[in-house]
Parts: sequence; C-alpha cells; structure tokens
Amino acid sequence: TRRATTRAMKRARGDDDGRNALRRAVGSGARDRATAIAHRKFSCGETLFRRYYDAQGVTRDAVDAAALREALATPLPATYRVHGAREGDAAKRALVKALEALRDGGDVEETHGVYEAANPTGTHRRGRPVVPEHVGDVFAFGTSRGLGSRQEVVSTLPVRALGATSGARCLDVCAAPGQKTMQLLECARYGASGGEGVVHANDAHPGRVGTLLDAIDRHARAGCERAGLFVTRSFGQDLHFPLFVSGGDLKRALKNICGMDDDEKRRAALLAIGGYTHVLADVPCSGDGTIRKDADALVRWHPGIGNALHSTQLAVARRCAQLLKPGGSMVYSTCTFNPIEDEAVVQTLLMDQDLSLELEELDLPLKGRPGMYSWKVGEHINASSEDEDVSIQWFASFDDAVRKSSSEFVKTMWPLDAPAHAEALRLELCARFLPHDDNTGGFFVAKLKRKNDERTRRAFAALVESELVARCDASAAAGKPPPKPLTEDKDAALDRLVPAHRVSKSLAKTLRERYCGAKAFCSIDPSRRRIYVGSVTASAILDRTCSESVRLARGGVVLFEPSDGDFWDDNAVTTWEDQTEDLNLTIDGVDALRSLLDEKLPSHWLTCLPTELDALLTMSGSAISLDELSEQTRKRAMRIAPGRVILCLRKKSGEVVFAMPGVCDGLTLQFSAKSEDVAKLAASLRVVAKLRK
Repeated sequence: TRRATTRAMKRARGDDDGRNALRRAVGSGARDRATAIAHRKFSCGETLFRRYYDAQGVTRDAVDAAALREALATPLPATYRVHGAREGDAAKRALVKALEALRDGGDVEETHGVYEAANPTGTHRRGRPVVPEHVGDVFAFGTSRGLGSRQEVVSTLPVRALGATSGARCLDVCAAPGQKTMQLLECARYGASGGEGVVHANDAHPGRVGTLLDAIDRHARAGCERAGLFVTRSFGQDLHFPLFVSGGDLKRALKNICGMDDDEKRRAALLAIGGYTHVLADVPCSGDGTIRKDADALVRWHPGIGNALHSTQLAVARRCAQLLKPGGSMVYSTCTFNPIEDEAVVQTLLMDQDLSLELEELDLPLKGRPGMYSWKVGEHINASSEDEDVSIQWFASFDDAVRKSSSEFVKTMWPLDAPAHAEALRLELCARFLPHDDNTGGFFVAKLKRKNDERTRRAFAALVESELVARCDASAAAGKPPPKPLTEDKDAALDRLVPAHRVSKSLAKTLRERYCGAKAFCSIDPSRRRIYVGSVTASAILDRTCSESVRLARGGVVLFEPSDGDFWDDNAVTTWEDQTEDLNLTIDGVDALRSLLDEKLPSHWLTCLPTELDALLTMSGSAISLDELSEQTRKRAMRIAPGRVILCLRKKSGEVVFAMPGVCDGLTLQFSAKSEDVAKLAASLRVVAKLRK
C-alpha cells in the first residue's frame, strides 16, 4: 500500500513525466545509456553551455560571450523591493526612511526600482546572498510587516511589463515561490477598484503550492490583498475557463443574459464575465539565467532539457492565451537564454490565428536585447573528460531531426523558413536580459495582447456562453465527457501538501447573514480547521464542475480559526452555529471584510463611537457593561444574538473605516483578539478617528 501511495503521489506531482523528460534530454536519443552515464560522470555542462550559446548567436561576438561567462561566475547582489502600494502606511514610511539612510551611508544603492546591497563575499544561504547584519535587519523589518521582499531585479520585470491595474482579474499560472503573485496583489487589490481585483495563483506541484502559501503568510500580506487571492493546484495546460459573476450566481447571470434582446448588449455582458484581463505565464524552464545564484545549474546544463520542456511550455502558454479576454494582456517569461524555450514558443503563439495575439512594446526600467528571428535546434551527442569530445549535433529542420535522431522533437522548435513572414511577427519586441548588461540574473520577457476586433470578440463571447450554459444546465453538463479523475483526489496523503478546501452552502448562508455580506465567498480548510473568506466575484472560477482537475488550496483570507488546542468536529462543520464559541475572528479577516460590504451591514456588525472602541482596546481582556455605552450603541448591541461580533467605526457616508473582533453576551461587550494586536489596532483607530494618544 505504501509503494502504491508513493507511486500515486509521484504521478499526481508529475514526477514520472519530469523524470522521463530528463531521460529523453540526456544523451543521444536519451536511450544511449553509456552517453548518459558519461554525461553524469564528467559533468560537461559548462562546455556544452559555451558551445551551444556561441552557435545560437545570443551574444554579439567572442568578447561579449566571454563577458557573459565572467558575469555568470560572479555572485548576484542582494536586492530588496518595496511594496508598490500602501503609501499612507506609517510603517512603510519608516521602512523607506531606513532604506534611504542605508543608501546615504553607502550600504545600498537604489537602482531600477529596487534597493541593491553588495555581496562581496559571494556567500549564499538557501540561494540568497548574505548581506551585512544591519542591512538584513532593515530588510527583515519590511518583510515581517508585508511591506517588501527580497526579489532579484529581473524577476520583477514580468509583472511590471504586464501592467495590471486596480480591479484587474489576473492569472499567475506557475506562481511559486510567490514573489510575482505578491506583486500582482499590489497592482490589483489597491486603488479605486481594488475590492474587485482577483489574483488566481496556480502551480502544478503540490510542494511548490505549499511554498507559495508559506511565502504569502511569511511576508505578512495584508488581509485586503489576500481577500482577492485564490490559490489552486492544477497543471497549467488543464486550467478551466474562469467566469466572474457578481454575487457568484451563475444561473441568475445566464437568465439575465438570455433575456437580452439586443445582440450587442448580450455579447458585452458575456465578455464582461468571462476570462482574465491579465495573465502571467512565467513557465518552468531550464533555468540557465539563475546560474549566478546556483552554480550547479551550469554543471548540470544540457541542451536537451530545453528541448524536452518546449512542448510543455507551449501547452501552458497556449492555454493561458485561451483564457485571456479580448483586449487583455499576457506576459510570457522564462529565466533562460534558450530561444527554443523563448522565441520559438512566442512565434508559435503568434502564428495561431485562433488565439489572435500580437506583440506589444515593453516599457521597463532595464533595456533588454531584442528578440531573435533565427536560431538552431540541436542535441548533445558525445560526453567525455576531453573538451574536443563534447559535441552538439545540429538539425536543419524537423525532418532532418527525425532522420538523424531518436530523440523527440516537434516542428514548433524551428524558426520560420520565410524571413518576410517571420519579420511580420515583430519578434524584436521580445527582450532578453543578459547578466553582464546590468549586473542581474538572466531573463526573457515577451508581452502579448489579445486583439479586440469583431471576430475575436464574437468567438470569445460564444465560448463564454457555452461555458456558462454547461455549468448551469444539468443536462448539458451531463452530456459532456466526464473529466479525467486525478489520482490526487483519492490519495489522502496529498492532503498534507495541498489541503483541499470545500464549500458548505449552509455555512456560507450563515456567515453572509451575520458577518460577510452577499459579496463574500466562504470555504473551509478541514485539515487546518479554518474558515476562509474571499471575493464572491471570483468564486465561479472554483465551480464544482472543475473540481476533478483543480484543487483549491486557499480561497481568500482566514476569517475564523479555532483557539489553540480546540477540538474541531469535521463532520459537524455544516452545523457551524453549534461551534461558534470554539472559533475566533481574525484581525486580517475582519479587515478584509470591509471591502466586501454592502450599504447594509450584516447582523453581527456593531457600530460604535470612537471613544468606545478606544476604551475596549485600552481595557483589552476586560468586558464593559452595555450600560456604560451610548444609548444608540446599547440598543444596537441588544438586538444582536450573543456571540462573536465585529465592532466598527462608520462614517456618515456609510463607509466602514475601522473594524475589530469582539464578543457580546447581551450584558457586556469585550474586545476579542490576541494581545499583540492591540497596539496595531489602537494606532490605526487614532489615525482614522483622529484621537489623541
């Protein structure tokens, strides 16, 4: 049973496919055992790398190639990116002030939108450059408050190129380890439409999904950001079509659209609910752009790895393009110099008329080298301790490769034969960033836009309608072939890596009435005994018809969690009302709810005076009699059933500017949260209510 479980886990993670791909990648046809053994024994990756890229023309000449190799042998500087929003945050001002002091003292340099600290010793810890202790303390201060993160400068470029704005609906298809996901949250979840912003972060490997979730928690991202974050585990090429419906009621949306007589209005309504506005496809790659922080990557380097990954990269990118709405933007990026993984994929996407894509110019702080129109496809045929025996066989065409090699190649690896046709694609708008140009890692970035012409709009509207009908109409759904079940859905061991969230209708109804309002989506994490809340607009991307191929790992931000050591009866989750006293409201969850409220507050929200809230915080741990409150507050409290409540401060306009968890038993009122949260809440209350300390 244990062996069967292990095999099932590997299949669910895709380990079998990955292992076979690497076997195909190494040696002549990947079936020559002696060659594969020789490659591992003599570690000729550095020689292969030099000969492969000298022939590809990635560098201009021998001097340029030598400069690239020299840069790859030097350690990366440590770089720190500050949060792109939260301008009014006092802690952010303190962080920027501390960074500026380090800059003035010569400890860091502000460049290309990040703060860069030298790493003269070349020492790394867990893949990160080691910085002086006083610099590291400033970095740690910002990270612990969700105000910044260690991120290599070229790694910031894909999200900058994407240009997501407030309220955007974003997909990050290969999201781990999570730095770019956090960038997207800063773009989509702030500003005038931030409450509508959604970031769907996905990764194929369960362990990497866990890494992504840990990063979000470790970097203390604000509750208002996480309310719009949905994390899933799925193969990128298998992602389902997203539908974003206000209120999350697909049947009502379909009924309203079907009742429209005007074809233009009907089409506009379909276009409004379907697809992502922005997609980031930072796909898995051979990773030679990361050699400066992982020297072993050069020793292991092999041209067959990029060849083996090409088809997967193309499949993921093609699926991403299909999920992009007309007029939307998509960035395809890798951390490799290899044109087989870069321009060859972009070229194929542009040639697909059904995708209706075109390249756009990049506006970035770094200027990369223009994309290439010609490149070579080859494989390693010899390996020994002698440099002259390390050979690469090049193939003029797909047919040539089929005749001469037993390896697996596909036609899309080769550049177009017709130069004029190739130039019409404008591949020069892609950008390749080489380490010796700006003292960075290596990266490739291409920004594509889906055309917004009549043909594309009509086709996409038809696709949205078919998806909407299929999910709403039981007969239509039954008529579709059932989705292929994944082993992971039957393997309980995988729950330890990616716990599957589930949804309870009765739970959601109760939560919306008491705390969340109609705009909230609620889910349960049984293994961690938590209840999450997020934007209901995004809940349609988690439709039950997709459950076989997509595992929801997180939906929004924690709203309720049990006290340490509390028992959670998983079989009684749907009878949530019976377990109210075992659950605690979280500060982040309450804060996130403010952006999801309607004009009418849910039943368990209690509006208080600023002085009353201040007194509750001051007397943290002690209850205040309702008789000591103002008459209005007392009357409101008397109408609420005993239990957990949310205490809030509301402007005359109706906007809730402050909220915190509490408990009301009908006679007294008490602040209910961790003692370490008191100072933070008190400071926030003083700012919004203009109270004296």
